[in-house]
Amino acid sequence: MRQYGGDALLQAAGVATEYDVLAAGVAVENARPAVIRGQNAIRLAREQLRFLLAEGAKDIDATGTLASPVEAAPAYETVLTQALANRPEVAEVANQRGILRELVTIAAAGNKPRVDLAVSLGTRNLGISDLSSRGSTWNAAVLATVPVFDGQRARGRVAQAESEVARLSLDELKLRDAIAVDVRTAVNAVEESTGVLAALDGTIKQAERLLFLAEKGFEMGVKTRLDVQDAELNLQAAQASLARAQRDYRVARVNLAWVSGTIGH
Repeated sequence: MRQYGGDALLQAAGVATEYDVLAAGVAVENARPAVIRGQNAIRLAREQLRFLLAEGAKDIDATGTLASPVEAAPAYETVLTQALANRPEVAEVANQRGILRELVTIAAAGNKPRVDLAVSLGTRNLGISDLSSRGSTWNAAVLATVPVFDGQRARGRVAQAESEVARLSLDELKLRDAIAVDVRTAVNAVEESTGVLAALDGTIKQAERLLFLAEKGFEMGVKTRLDVQDAELNLQAAQASLARAQRDYRVARVNLAWVSGTIGH
């Protein structure tokens, strides 16, 4: 809008053409939807923050700076080792594998001889007309069972249990591959955000230098107010890109810590 107003003033002064004014007006109107979407994104972010903090109907906002020390991304192999050691999914699969192996052992014992001990204790009360008798009773038995033919039932149970172990082994391989992909994606995201931050740092310095030169040129009469406003707009755009990059870097770092299993599991 600044540029649009500046072009209108330049047209009134006879410096800018009607085409320049119309082009600036179109640029302003094209920028309005992005502004509206940005404002809505801010409201949604505040609502999500309020929900996560359980603040009820209270209005909430975040303050502070996004700037943080930038560290190089760790090695992929290091993060993968941490993830395989810390992720609870891997430990759960290991426990399930131990259980299924015990089930294989139990199923394999189905066609083996077995000895059972059965003991029962109780009381007995007998009554006939006006006569009655009451006392304690007990029974004990040792039962020996030798399976002769079970129709291959025991072998089928063993095969079924071994099949479950094999299935779980495949699931474990799939899980490890999925974790490896997550780790690679997280490490690449950190490397990308680190590179973007380094690039934008130089852009900010250049934009600040251009604004300084535009202001000095305006003071000396060789630059117009529109040139100064353009330099200010470029600096603000660079600062917004830097803030977005700082946010992306922090998100990438948190996601890397989550993927490695050190937080949030």
